[in-house]
Amino acid sequence: MGRMDWMPPIAAFGALAVLLPAQYMNSRRIWAPIEARAMADTTLHGIVPAVASAPLWLRGGSADLRLLLLAFLCGFLLDMDHLIAFRSLSLKTCSTQERRPFGHGLAAVILGGVAVGFASGSVLWGALAGFAFASHVLFDATDGSGVPLFYPHRWILRRTPYAVYVLFVLTGFVLSAFATISA
Repeated sequence: MGRMDWMPPIAAFGALAVLLPAQYMNSRRIWAPIEARAMADTTLHGIVPAVASAPLWLRGGSADLRLLLLAFLCGFLLDMDHLIAFRSLSLKTCSTQERRPFGHGLAAVILGGVAVGFASGSVLWGALAGFAFASHVLFDATDGSGVPLFYPHRWILRRTPYAVYVLFVLTGFVLSAFATISA
């Protein structure tokens, strides 16, 4: 592996060093109206796994934008379950509920990753989708609202330390880098 092959992962790691604190600050409700925070939160849910998986979609000197789009959309679109569960297009209504809906459960994360894997015929695509879904759910578990991990049961995963989420994202980054090296 040449020196230039290491540049995209290093740049992605630098981007994560900026994005993860930004995501944390946004979730702690210290700026802007609820609607702006909701849009920023949903967008960051897509951007973080997309950047963490950069070694995969930037491998070989050319970008596979399909993998970038997959990681972004899986992290981003998971919040659409708020619109369905609360039957509202209002960001304020969907963002101020006491609980998170079905899509934030462990079964949805696993089934989503498996479904993408089967639909694409690729274990890599399924694993990447599962990582994006899981990073979204794990981040949401860091705030007081928690996530219904074993939906429909009422047990809620709350107040997961933020360091656990950061470690998960960085582990995904390292695994995608190793997958790129071994490919």
